[in-house]
Amino acid sequence: MPPPSIEVVLSEVESLRARVALLERRRRHWSLLVVAVLVGVGLFSRVSFASGSACSEVLPGLLTPFCADEPAMASAVTQNYRELIKLVELKVGTISVASGVAPGAAGTASIATAGLNTSGNVTAGSMNTGSLSATSLSATSANIQTLTAVSENGYVLSCGHASYLGSVQGNPFCCRMNVSNGDTVCNVATNANGSAWSTTSFAYPGLAATTTARYTLACNAGEPGANFPFCCRMNVNTGAATCGQGNSYSLGSSGQANVPF
Repeated sequence: MPPPSIEVVLSEVESLRARVALLERRRRHWSLLVVAVLVGVGLFSRVSFASGSACSEVLPGLLTPFCADEPAMASAVTQNYRELIKLVELKVGTISVASGVAPGAAGTASIATAGLNTSGNVTAGSMNTGSLSATSLSATSANIQTLTAVSENGYVLSCGHASYLGSVQGNPFCCRMNVSNGDTVCNVATNANGSAWSTTSFAYPGLAATTTARYTLACNAGEPGANFPFCCRMNVNTGAATCGQGNSYSLGSSGQANVPF
């Protein structure tokens, strides 16, 4: 068989080139179609995951909020942990956790803070503090080296009897003092055995309310036909004592006297 002519070979080459060009165009077409489909699926998935979430939540500091069904990046989660630690330490001081202590287990973790204010209860196995301010404090046992209390709520009571006036026996009396401001109010019985009392009380002259602190009260009965009864009040914080001087055989006061110690 004679070899093909040059013209035939060139024709076949051109035909092959045309077929290759056609296949290349088809390949590019399908590649673009696949890319378009993938992009469309990605956009659809993003809209689907984010549906129902406005992503409008604002968190304090540098905390990063996440949308519903949105994947969380490890870097953002780690940053949130760091920010939470900073926010907690701003409130309670540096946090240290003992090595090997399981989460939630009792260990030697400590909180160092300049001050702590709480409206709820504080439960601790032990507590060391430079100063402690509390509305109420309940403890099974406590070691207190120094305790400074400006004031406290409540009352104390002291009683006695008035002096004999001739052959007439003096009636009993009781005085009640507010331990926070020292205000002293008294009542005198209407009979000798204290089974009946006056319906009205009266402020003890010279022992009215004064500076808020802590006070204690003591009243002394009168002696028959001689000494008058009197009451003395002491500031527990400073030790200063003041007495309401008796001026009659029944309870009364002729003024106020400071007692030197």
